[in-house]
Amino acid sequence: MTLLIFLLLAAYYLLKTVREVLILTEGGAEVKSYSSAGQAVLLLFLVPAYGAFASRVRPVKLVTVVTLFFASHLVLFMMAIQAGMRVGIVYFLWVGIFNLMVIAQFWAFAADLYTEEQGKRLFPIIGVGGSLGAWLGSLRAGVLIDNAGPTRLLLGACATLIVCAALVPVIHKLSSGGGNRKAKEAPVTSENGFSMIARDRYLILIAAMTVLGVVSNLAFPSVCTALGESLPKVIRCSGFGVVYSVAIAACGGSTQFVVTWLIHVSGSAMVPAFYLIAATAVAQIAMMLIPESAPRRMERLALAPAAA
Repeated sequence: MTLLIFLLLAAYYLLKTVREVLILTEGGAEVKSYSSAGQAVLLLFLVPAYGAFASRVRPVKLVTVVTLFFASHLVLFMMAIQAGMRVGIVYFLWVGIFNLMVIAQFWAFAADLYTEEQGKRLFPIIGVGGSLGAWLGSLRAGVLIDNAGPTRLLLGACATLIVCAALVPVIHKLSSGGGNRKAKEAPVTSENGFSMIARDRYLILIAAMTVLGVVSNLAFPSVCTALGESLPKVIRCSGFGVVYSVAIAACGGSTQFVVTWLIHVSGSAMVPAFYLIAATAVAQIAMMLIPESAPRRMERLALAPAAA
């Protein structure tokens, strides 16, 4: 299972780097913000459809079929990019849906595979595999986006997802998770997800935190645009891909270890919140130091009489 999560997150960070490059080079920050809203609307329709399908098939078949279904889309994206088509918006929407329906279902599959006692022992190891996969995927994305362009990243992610789909039935067969095997192979319940959240205080808090995370991400397009505009146009695509992937590799791949260590040392469960506040403060200082690239109207007006 650790290998599976490692490969899955490596593929996801390949796809995520391509997403940022395409949406910002083809549309910009404003288009990305509108695309995020469109993604939320799409999910309102797709989540019930996914739930209906999940309630009719066994979990192993669900994970395998959905993964191969999304892997087939990458072939279409590669063909479209090679044909010179602008796919930034469509691809941005697709990655958001992929994150929910593929990444999330693999974690759910892992949770169903083991008992509570096994989960306490094995999930930290699986989490390390995920962190390493995200780190390696980001580093590889930086190299490939600079040397081969986005198509090569999509090809690598597609091949990795196929391997992940092939591993699912093998892992399920080899697992000695214990408990009721028939319950594990039963289809997912068709109960409405919103009603499940409304009944559980813990799930309500998780949902509220997710909403706050989405709101905080509204500023991210502006940050990406400022980064892109600080680079020369001839290297903007590759340069942004390298900077983005290195940042994800350095911070995204190490945050889990740093936070875990801080919690262990301090004994406080609030450490992740303090870590996030400190990281945000550092990011704000860095943003203030980036030179303004937009033309200033007052300067143009001041220069106009002299030019005349």
